Amino acid sequence: MKYKHNLYTLLILFCAMLVAQNVVAQVTGDKYFANYNEELIDKSRYSCIESSGDDEDNPKEYAVDGNTKTNWKSTSDENKPYIIIEFNDEADAKNLSSLEIYVSQENRRGAELVVASSGQTGSGWTEVAKITNFNESAEHRVTINQANIKGKYLRLRFTKQDGQSQVNINEVYFYKSSATQDLPTVQHKPAKWYDLRETLNINNAADDFDDDESLAMHAAYDGKTPIQSAHTLIDTIYVHRGTNVTLTLPDYLGDKTNNQSYQRWYNYMNEGTFKAENNSDGIVDYLTPGTAASGNPTNGTGYRFANGYIGQPLSSACLYVMNFYVPESDKNNFYLVACDVSGYTDYTKEFSVNSKTSTFGQDGTYWEPTLGHRFIYYLRVIDDETCSAYKKLNAGLPIEEKDISMPATRIPNKTEEMVALSMDARSYILPLNYNGEEDDAQNPLTVTIEDGTNTAGISLLNATGGTLSISGEDRVIFIKYPNTNTEDGTMSVNQTTDGKDPKATILVKRNDVLVAKFNLTFKEESRLLTQTQVSEANKDESSPYRYRMPDYLKENYELLTELNFDFDKSVASMYGQKQCYPFPLGWDSSTYGFYDGGTSGDAEGDFKANTSCPEWGYYGILNAYVECYDNGTKWAWNYPDIKVPDDDDPIRYNSNGVKSSYHLFADVSDRPGVLARLPFDHELCQGTELFVTAWVKSAGGNVDNDNAGVMFSIMGVTEPEEGSSTQVTTYTPIYRFQTGQIPVTYRNGGGVNIDGFSDGNNDWMQVYFSFINDKGQNFSKYVLQVDNNSASTKGGDIYIDDIRVYIATPNAKVTQLEAGCTNERTLLNISLNWDQLMSRLGHDETSEGEDGIDFCFIDKTKYYNYLNSHKDDYKGAIEASAVEIGNSSDPRKDSYTGTYNTFYFKMPFSDNSSYDTKNHPNLATPDKNGKAYFYGYTDNAGVKSLSVDFYSTLTPNRPYILLISTHNPNGGTLDAGAFSENINDACAINTEFYVTAQTLIRVNGEVVDPSTDFCSGQVFNFSTNLRVPTGVNAEDGTTIYKEIKDGVYFDWFFGTEEEFVAANQNYGGVSLQSALTTFRDIFPDKENLDDVTAGEYTLPDGNSKVRLTQYDIDIINHYLNDKVATDGIHNRLVLRKDKLDIMLLESGLNLVVQPIPTLKSPDGTISNEAWAKICWSYIPLVLNTSGNAPQLHAGFNSVSYPAPDFNPCLRIGLSQINETTADKPLRVDLRGAKLVSSNAKSLGMVTSTSQEEFNKLYLVGTDDPAYNNEKFFPADFSEYSLPVGTLKDLDAAEYKKYPNYDNRMFIYFDTTTKQENGFQFQPKEGYTYTFAVHFEEHGENGTNVSNACFGVFTVDMKVVPEYLVWSGADATSNWNNDANWKRADKSALKKADGDSYPTNEANTTENGFVPMLFSNVIMPEGSKAELYMAGYANGGAWTNTSRPSYMELPTENIQYDLMAYYSNKTLSTQRYRVNICRDIHFEPGAQMLHAEQLLYDKAWTDVEITPGQWTAVSTPLQGVVAGDWYAPKTTGQQATEYFKDITFNDNDYNRLNPAVYQRSWSTGASIVENGGGTTPVSFTTEWSSAYNDASVPYVAGGGFSIKGVLKDAKSLLFRFPKADESYDVSTAEEDKSVDRTNAGKLLVTGLLDRSNPLKYNPQNDVTTTLTPSADGKYLMVGNPFMAPLDVQAFVESNSDVLAQKYWIGDMSEDNAVAFTENGWSAQTSLIAPYSVFYVEALGHETEAETIYDANVTVKFTAAMQKFETTSTGEGSQTVSLKITAEDAEGSSSAAVRYAASASNGFGMEDAQMISGLTGNADNAPKVYTVAGNTAVSVNQLKDAQRIPLGVTAADGSVVTLTFSGVAAVKDAAIYDAELQSETPLYEGYQLTVNGPSYGRYFLIGHGSGTTGITETPVEGNVSVSSIVPHQVVVTSDTGLRSVSIWSAGGALLKKVMPEGNYTCTINGVNSGVVIVRIDTATDSHVNKIRVR
Repeated sequence: MKYKHNLYTLLILFCAMLVAQNVVAQVTGDKYFANYNEELIDKSRYSCIESSGDDEDNPKEYAVDGNTKTNWKSTSDENKPYIIIEFNDEADAKNLSSLEIYVSQENRRGAELVVASSGQTGSGWTEVAKITNFNESAEHRVTINQANIKGKYLRLRFTKQDGQSQVNINEVYFYKSSATQDLPTVQHKPAKWYDLRETLNINNAADDFDDDESLAMHAAYDGKTPIQSAHTLIDTIYVHRGTNVTLTLPDYLGDKTNNQSYQRWYNYMNEGTFKAENNSDGIVDYLTPGTAASGNPTNGTGYRFANGYIGQPLSSACLYVMNFYVPESDKNNFYLVACDVSGYTDYTKEFSVNSKTSTFGQDGTYWEPTLGHRFIYYLRVIDDETCSAYKKLNAGLPIEEKDISMPATRIPNKTEEMVALSMDARSYILPLNYNGEEDDAQNPLTVTIEDGTNTAGISLLNATGGTLSISGEDRVIFIKYPNTNTEDGTMSVNQTTDGKDPKATILVKRNDVLVAKFNLTFKEESRLLTQTQVSEANKDESSPYRYRMPDYLKENYELLTELNFDFDKSVASMYGQKQCYPFPLGWDSSTYGFYDGGTSGDAEGDFKANTSCPEWGYYGILNAYVECYDNGTKWAWNYPDIKVPDDDDPIRYNSNGVKSSYHLFADVSDRPGVLARLPFDHELCQGTELFVTAWVKSAGGNVDNDNAGVMFSIMGVTEPEEGSSTQVTTYTPIYRFQTGQIPVTYRNGGGVNIDGFSDGNNDWMQVYFSFINDKGQNFSKYVLQVDNNSASTKGGDIYIDDIRVYIATPNAKVTQLEAGCTNERTLLNISLNWDQLMSRLGHDETSEGEDGIDFCFIDKTKYYNYLNSHKDDYKGAIEASAVEIGNSSDPRKDSYTGTYNTFYFKMPFSDNSSYDTKNHPNLATPDKNGKAYFYGYTDNAGVKSLSVDFYSTLTPNRPYILLISTHNPNGGTLDAGAFSENINDACAINTEFYVTAQTLIRVNGEVVDPSTDFCSGQVFNFSTNLRVPTGVNAEDGTTIYKEIKDGVYFDWFFGTEEEFVAANQNYGGVSLQSALTTFRDIFPDKENLDDVTAGEYTLPDGNSKVRLTQYDIDIINHYLNDKVATDGIHNRLVLRKDKLDIMLLESGLNLVVQPIPTLKSPDGTISNEAWAKICWSYIPLVLNTSGNAPQLHAGFNSVSYPAPDFNPCLRIGLSQINETTADKPLRVDLRGAKLVSSNAKSLGMVTSTSQEEFNKLYLVGTDDPAYNNEKFFPADFSEYSLPVGTLKDLDAAEYKKYPNYDNRMFIYFDTTTKQENGFQFQPKEGYTYTFAVHFEEHGENGTNVSNACFGVFTVDMKVVPEYLVWSGADATSNWNNDANWKRADKSALKKADGDSYPTNEANTTENGFVPMLFSNVIMPEGSKAELYMAGYANGGAWTNTSRPSYMELPTENIQYDLMAYYSNKTLSTQRYRVNICRDIHFEPGAQMLHAEQLLYDKAWTDVEITPGQWTAVSTPLQGVVAGDWYAPKTTGQQATEYFKDITFNDNDYNRLNPAVYQRSWSTGASIVENGGGTTPVSFTTEWSSAYNDASVPYVAGGGFSIKGVLKDAKSLLFRFPKADESYDVSTAEEDKSVDRTNAGKLLVTGLLDRSNPLKYNPQNDVTTTLTPSADGKYLMVGNPFMAPLDVQAFVESNSDVLAQKYWIGDMSEDNAVAFTENGWSAQTSLIAPYSVFYVEALGHETEAETIYDANVTVKFTAAMQKFETTSTGEGSQTVSLKITAEDAEGSSSAAVRYAASASNGFGMEDAQMISGLTGNADNAPKVYTVAGNTAVSVNQLKDAQRIPLGVTAADGSVVTLTFSGVAAVKDAAIYDAELQSETPLYEGYQLTVNGPSYGRYFLIGHGSGTTGITETPVEGNVSVSSIVPHQVVVTSDTGLRSVSIWSAGGALLKKVMPEGNYTCTINGVNSGVVIVRIDTATDSHVNKIRVR
């Protein structure tokens, strides 16, 4: 159907003139006009030519002018006024068939009209028609007797009424016979709501409308004719043949009705009329319009159509009364008279915006409107012997007999209590000649109360002598309760002395023949309770009403069916009034008309009555109250003093815990009618008990209005058989309960003293009743029918809501009294409801003696496995699966043990021993006759049951069945055969149950129920919780447990229990269970088999040993690598997880979970004694699937995930969660859409049912202890109990079909709403919250897809803290591992005590997650972190090849997690990105390798120096100037709050406290005087003078010298960057601003461009320009990295501008390192962040001098940083012999090594000893060796064998020389020239030297000691040096014969004869240039040197 905008408007006026053109109006009595084929004669073909006299203003021509507004008026003096009509063509006159005459004014109508014909005007008149009751109606239609037509003249002559002056005629119409026109037919169509559904694009709305278009039409009684589906009421009336019966529509109150637009009466048997044969007077019709009763509105005119009789819209009044004549000669025994009525005006085929203005038949086709409802009058001839009433009466039974239960206590209000006949009193007639007497239907019925039955003491109201008379259409019998409670004002019936329910029987008779009977039972437990009473009692465990409280019913019984009217609010807003839901209930669910809120005053509304609420036989589904103002605005009735009921009271919430949104309201009458029907298919076996509750309320706005009442009937439904000629469904009552008259709490008047009753208080009333089926009737299905039971049409306004039906079948209940541990005995209990069992066994409350039941337990799996291979062998299957109960080893030797068992009980109930809930076990103990007995138990709600405890070894989570059979005392030995006979009987007492393990397995938070059928394809979050027994419940004796939520892990095996425990011959007979047990004894924490080898191990307790075999390892490895499914995420064995996301396969799920034992409680909260009671056994689980669910997951279709069913986490900040709203939701990308239905096109939100429930996000798991506890996750946790947010929208399609489809959902969170259970979602940082998302398949354009399986996936939402602290153990810790992060505590952030930031204690966790772009990170003091890059390559695969092999793994699958970020002001998910944060703060000593890979906003650094001395420092940050060196004046410690800008102010800072002095090698610095002047700083080779020019930039990569002074300070702490924009202490004269370009950014950040998250864009290097010392030779370099800098790598990379040597610390001898072809002279060259080192610039050599550049640009590469202790890799450093000098003042070192390319003299490979660069006092000893004539720190030699060794030290000091790396020099020794002794060196050898020394000690060596090659000694090496002033030292590899020293002028200055020694020291030589001649045993040498 389509919603069309039909262009009818222009046709309306024209068509209105033709509306009744082809229809036939009533004449009189049972006659309609004879000729069905008539046409209107055009008025131009006749004229009025004469009258008896005209009123001057109203001439005769007005009678035929076609205008009903004009009229002819006679003169007053004419007794029989007339007019004469002349036809132009006599043929028209001859063919006349009828005329129609209209007189509007009642006082102008004549008493009689005679129509005559003549061939002339003056005489010869012959009568052709006559109307005798002309004055009774304005309109008349009369048939013309054509045989008497004499000519072309027609006279209309009136007889005046008594005293009448004048007569009028408004208009006369003439009709002639036509052979071409038939009676029109009313056309049928579906109700408008089908079109409206399509127009509004509503699919599967959460309501009860029959929106399947196949239900839009249904067949009439003939089973063929399709008519519009509508709510239908059937009223039975018994009749005699040859009598008339008046049929009156009940939808009237006075002159008011809502059926103002349409009435059609018709024959329901054939969808036609009730016409009979022709006769001379016309056609006889059995159904004709009747006359309204006196005082009622005028009945309308009926117009005959081919398929019925139409009143409005053709009639001016409602056709609501019809007379039916029951033909005397007709053979039919019953008649079905139907009437369709409506208040809607959509007289169009399809509903559109124009339908409201349409007219009936406007396009020539008579479309019926949408029907309000349909009435069917079933007229049954009682004289027919096949009539059921005839048969009953003939058998001495009444026509009607009802068993009705009703409250024993009522609340009087307005209307007395009553019962009602099903039919009007007139219908209870007797067959003719019944008992030889004529039936006198005119006599009234007599009503009495049967003698001897009235234990209730009721009386009949208005009875005379105990007898009441009723007649006609009356049907209500009022009764009066005898007792009034003076305390609360209630009325009650008498109570019986035997405790039985009070009763009374009402008899209804006609002529002393019983025609109706009411058997009343009064139930005290079923009294009405106010909403206030229920709300209070529901909280009170001891309330006498506990048995009927919502919580009690929910906890103890199964919810069978419910109807709560809480339909989709969004649908309601699309059409009509806001208070009304626009779609009706199912067609079979009500008999009242439906009001959709679309009043004619609305744009599209077409309800003609224009009422604002349903009235007069109509119902509506409302969210407001007709008697109350709606939000202060008048809506329906005008009662502003009546308050709106408290629907916010949780007691009124529906079964899902959701506030009621809609309720049903109906304006009913005293006529019977169905308000609602609730179908259910559950078999009501004998002994089944139903519990029904509902909320009802009267709308008694007017104090004069009667109360309403309701009848609840449980009905058996019998469907028509297939192929039956009639398709009628019958409803057979099984049990009836009537509420009694429902009081109005706000019209109390002080008479009732009950909670909830007060003026103005508008309480709902709770209905409750229960019913045990004691009959064995069999029906195809059942319904709970809710009927009107009101006393009057005036009032009868009723609300109904939240009808629930709970069921308790006559099954046993099996309860665990202690949780099971696999393969250990478990204590259980059996209980059976006493009343249900008595009914089932045929006993009642009067039975005595004893009886028993037989029972046994069977393993369901074994039972069906046996049947699969032994078809129909039920006995064998029971034998193969039966389980023994009892325990022969129990201390109570007399306890019961057996497989097939009989337990007995005694009657009455009180004779059974009492069951003691506080003293378990209550075992069945056989008596002396061997009989075991049940105990009797009565609970707090008064429910009686049989109960007994027993032991049995039952496997947890495995299905078992308790079979119960009626005991046969003569049946012989009890065996399986006793149970096999009825095991498949639907009413057999077979109870399926599972034993709960001590360890709980939860699915999406709910403790798993293995009996639940799941849908394959659904992904659930499985978690497991151990439980520790902590005590016994004092109430029922059950064990109390505490759940262990965290700290215990499990191994997960996907397979059967049998496979888990079976010995596997492929692995030496080892089972997986035993292998895991051994493995976990040794390795409780391992998640894999890495580094696991076979062998004997000592257990962690240190006392025991166990052997792990290779078979153990192999079987574990096999299952670790064996897949569950081809594309599934999990292998068959998953080690050490506390939870898993598992997708259910079509084959279901077989799972075994094995806890990993621990010796102690993980958190220490449970004692070791209690911990020892934990069950560590495995837990098996079997889940079945039925149906396939669609699949969907969070994520990106472009990313390759580990498996299709993988669920990534969502990482988000707390502030982001709080910022989400319906207007600003979070957009979450979705992936992997998989559809399973052929007609499905996409996935979307669940709209087919309970939309308000399924559009929520529900918390199903968390590690937050505020929620992860037994309050919010109890054992009976519901997945839908903890809403955390709303799913606003979801849309996804299959990626392969629609690669460009926007797969996403929009969600937002609710952190403000507090649920009834106390839950309010207030997430905290550092926790994970798992929520479930539900979705379903949609068809084309969102249409419904009939798939009962919804999809569901879960999302683990990690709330990432805004402030985080790195807690990695060392540099091998992974930045991308959540375990390495902690939430920053308030103290760690240096926040003030009053700051609102929650402490970790308040947050309840310090756990953190990997930082996100909003996270501020603290790198704590001394910490280390190494970063590496990873990301998504082409094709969506994650690559992380740059992760170092030594680094730990990241958090598992973190790369697939979603991160929530703002993009274009929209919060949406993005792919995971490594190494990100907002700001980062480095505390002193914190290091980060590859900080260039960090994506951040600002970096902060803390620099700590020792006060009072010069310290060489550098900064890694850019934008730092000298003025930034300030700290708080009181402490010198920048301990202010982290991540807050710092600016200088006089209150907190002072340039002199601490005073900071700075100096550098840069030029241009000045001292800024207080007066503003400046003093230039002079430069030398070393430091400048101190300066404090704030504007001097600190070049990142350069070095500076700092000295801070603050009295008593131990250290000074400075923080960078500063936020000052200018400094007063600056050399700038005007603009003192500071250049902050790139402030807060590390220099090395430029090594990697991360501006594009999808591209890896590294840079080769970053550079900085340095200014050398004044001589241009040396550079001071700072480490720009946040990790150690490899100085050697730096120097090598800058070899184009730097000499290959460097000094670390200062340019002193022991810090000098140089390079040769064999490598560097030191093994390490790493300097920490902020450190400084020195290098020598390469000069440009000229003939005259070496020229150095004014500035030198150096580069830094990413490879220069490292955490290793070596700089260029293993084995790359040249091995050196190291000499360390140490005394009380300090230490120094020197190195010696051999290299083939080196020279024995001083060269580039040697590092000169330079001292004094620190500027601080330095008296530490300096050790050196001599290369040529130069003291060097590093001495690289080619082959010299004697190397002078010297020490400079203070006089009197004692210096210790320590030798290490001795192996680097072959045959190393120390030669003492003074003692002429040689001592071999060994590792660690020490030599003590007093004061300074040079010339005495020589290092002896014979080449490198590390080459492994014996070197040939080289002779002739001679060394001459002058290190100490006025001293010359000579050494030689061969013996010295003489040494002589000559001046430059040739004079001999000194000569000595060494006598063969190898060294010679000559003192007292004047300084200057000298010539030294050395003669050895083999050679002579001459050297020129400068003497110091």
